[in-house]
Amino acid sequence: MISDWKTILFPTDFSEHSQRGLKVACALARERGARLVLLHVVVDAPPALLPDVAGFRYDEMVEALRERSAESLPKLLDEDAARGLELTCRTEFGIPHAEIVRVAAEEGVDLIVMPTHGRTGAMHLLIGSVTEKVIRHATCPILVLK
Repeated sequence: MISDWKTILFPTDFSEHSQRGLKVACALARERGARLVLLHVVVDAPPALLPDVAGFRYDEMVEALRERSAESLPKLLDEDAARGLELTCRTEFGIPHAEIVRVAAEEGVDLIVMPTHGRTGAMHLLIGSVTEKVIRHATCPILVLK
């Protein structure tokens, strides 16, 4: 039920589209007095797709991405936007849809607020939809923002 939303999960890819969705997630969390969990998933790409570049090893690149995410998540909300919100920031590593579903279960999330890029046609077939996969596997309600 809507009144039972105590924890809201907002996965972000740091895109402009995601920033717009964050405003909705913050408004819902503030309105319900809910804890807001911000999540970024560093994509687990096979090392063959990310070969060593200019002396950097795959594991070093992944760690740098994790660190950058951990530093960037708290900065998504300025002081005014964060005021009055109970905020948890998480950076995970893996397959985005699987990590979103796992973190939702682990955090006891009551609602996932997810923006979608709205890709269609060939782009949707090639890339797939993280949102679509989360919808299929999550056990809590999902608010999809286009």
